[in-house]
Amino acid sequence: MRASSRAPWLFFLLEQTDDMDYYVLRIVERYFELVQDRIKNDTQHQLFSLMCEFAERGAEKAKAEVYRFFDRQFEIEDKDGWFYGKFSIVAMDGIPGLLYVLERFGRYIKDSQNTSFAYSCIIECAEEQFGKEEVQTALKTEAERNEYIKIFLELPEIQPDYVDPRVLKYENETNEERRKRNRMEKPLREMVDKFLADDFSMYQNDEKFVKNPVRFLCSWTSHAPYRFDVAGIWAEENDLEYAYQKMCKTDEPIRKAVLLKTFEDQSLPKVETQLFELLDSDMILCPYRAFGAISRLRLCLRFAMV
Repeated sequence: MRASSRAPWLFFLLEQTDDMDYYVLRIVERYFELVQDRIKNDTQHQLFSLMCEFAERGAEKAKAEVYRFFDRQFEIEDKDGWFYGKFSIVAMDGIPGLLYVLERFGRYIKDSQNTSFAYSCIIECAEEQFGKEEVQTALKTEAERNEYIKIFLELPEIQPDYVDPRVLKYENETNEERRKRNRMEKPLREMVDKFLADDFSMYQNDEKFVKNPVRFLCSWTSHAPYRFDVAGIWAEENDLEYAYQKMCKTDEPIRKAVLLKTFEDQSLPKVETQLFELLDSDMILCPYRAFGAISRLRLCLRFAMV
């Protein structure tokens, strides 16, 4: 199981050309120009994913870079916890690759006492590719002589009978209780008012904000404190109406675009003319947000008529 990426599809397209060497050379050059020690944006993520595709097909330079980048992520301070390249190392080198990855994870766990990172499915992925019995035998043998792999394999989270405590906490919760809890934890009205009162001046000098304010804020609001998409899922109709009216009244396209995230999984209460005006906005992502919201309303209406 691997993270969603367009890289396999892009690699397939390259293979259909008559000049694969031309594209590969330039993609690799662009990769080493942009990607250094961390993934900062979608472009760099796709370039690294393409590098993994090359590596899995035997390109030695690409293979060395996947290993280097994977190891480098453990050294930087602000880790995102994903540790890019782990699946490709397994795909490239099989069970020895899996043991390499798990040993690195075990060292990290011992040094940092941190287990909250994206290690899930790595063993299952190897079992699907190389056989469950073969993988488990190798893990058992290696754990007897490698303390770091033993540390990883002893994590409660990867045991077959492990149940997330967060699941147990709400195991007997009814749907109404769940809705009420989520409304209390993510109150939409309160979020909207705080966001509209928030002063953007603190972000004005941020390079990403200057380059694309809407993308910056949409990315920023994908985390705390403004999860409008999640709050919108659990909100009651009157709160959705409140968010919609506030969105319509603000004169700032940036805030409009961000508040439209409330309706990622909800239908708009209505469609104002100003939403169509957003489609012509020069500010990147404003048209995207408006088009998405209007399209979802049309889809909901179509299903309602069936």
